[in-house]
Amino acid sequence: MYENILNGEGGVEQLDKVVTLWRSAVPQRDACFNLGKLYYDGVETVPLFKVDRMESLKWFQMAADEGDVASQYWLGYTHHVGDSACGVTANGPKALNYLDLASTNGHADATMYLYMLWRNGDDEVGIEVDAERAWMYLETARKQGSDEALNVLADLHFHGTDGIDVDATRALRFYLEAGELGNSDALCSAAAMYHHGLGAEKNWNKSYQLYQLAVDTDNENKEAWRNLASCYYHGHGTKQDVELAKTIMKTVLKDEDE
Repeated sequence: MYENILNGEGGVEQLDKVVTLWRSAVPQRDACFNLGKLYYDGVETVPLFKVDRMESLKWFQMAADEGDVASQYWLGYTHHVGDSACGVTANGPKALNYLDLASTNGHADATMYLYMLWRNGDDEVGIEVDAERAWMYLETARKQGSDEALNVLADLHFHGTDGIDVDATRALRFYLEAGELGNSDALCSAAAMYHHGLGAEKNWNKSYQLYQLAVDTDNENKEAWRNLASCYYHGHGTKQDVELAKTIMKTVLKDEDE
């Protein structure tokens, strides 16, 4: 029913039925989360439905109490930055509590959030930079299947930052692993490494294929589009097609500096 509503095949009456059904399933955590998201975001296809973020907080809280990790992560983020519409003021201890809870329950984005907090420090939460703890969260996020963790690990090994030795071969491996999980930026970086022969032998065919995969994965990846256009312009890894390169620059990259 809700999917039909999102597709424009229903109005307020149908949405009221959906809300009634979800409420009848409370405290089932998915129902609570759905209600929280509904009251927080509203429904574009049903503009008469009123957003009520104070109400959304109640449902996210209930879902979190029932073990919903997405709600635990949302509460951690919200208590970190504050949200006046939800009646939430920034609260460091609460933020860390929910983020740690979500991370412990396997939410990779929460784990990456904690990684960034400990890597950079945060006065609002009362966190000082702790490289060892940050690394622990990064490794945990990688094990939880975070493509962003793999992308960060690749960057660290490529640039040799945060006490990590430069290792182009390992960086390329991590970029490729992140790309397999759908990280377009990682695919673009791996393509660049093959193009220049970093971490592996120079391979323009592989580079072109990865740039193409990067834009297929994320059509908004301007860097990948720019490099793909360069491949067509110079005939690197594919048949030279100057006109196609120009078309990409004029359409996809029309707002970019050439």
